[in-house]
Amino acid sequence: MGGFGGMALGDIAEIPGPFIKNPRGIRDIEGWLTAHVLYPDYVRTIFEYQTGVMLKNLGMYRQAVGDHIQVIWLSGTDFGTQCSLMQSKEIFLSLYKPYYKKVNDWVHQNTPWKVFYHSCGAREQLEIFTPGGAVLCLPRYTRSWRRRRRTELSASIPRLLRRTSA
Repeated sequence: MGGFGGMALGDIAEIPGPFIKNPRGIRDIEGWLTAHVLYPDYVRTIFEYQTGVMLKNLGMYRQAVGDHIQVIWLSGTDFGTQCSLMQSKEIFLSLYKPYYKKVNDWVHQNTPWKVFYHSCGAREQLEIFTPGGAVLCLPRYTRSWRRRRRTELSASIPRLLRRTSA
């Protein structure tokens, strides 16, 4: 599995600007999540820029590793909690999916790699990620789900993988 930093759109771990000497702008979780509703064009501007950088970096990464990897880790952004999504599906679909789809499409068109996402949270994220071209998704907090939920999730993963491989 390959991967490198800077590819997780909206990753709350990066919002405080831990690698920037004097960060400006939105730097707390509440402000960031609120911006999705109050300033969606601002969030799109950030994601557009970040996606452009991601695609350039993926091109260089492809040159460096070639076919020596089978899977690339694209994001560890957490979209959920133990019980639910952190944002509505509509926000995810309008703000995140178009940019992740661009990156997924680039990977599928330019490499034989599969794409991988990790996200803590509710199982609903599987169904919003996979139509965007994700092949592998590792949801967390499965122990907090009731046995029925785990059974439903186990049954849905093969179906979702089949749907994305077409």
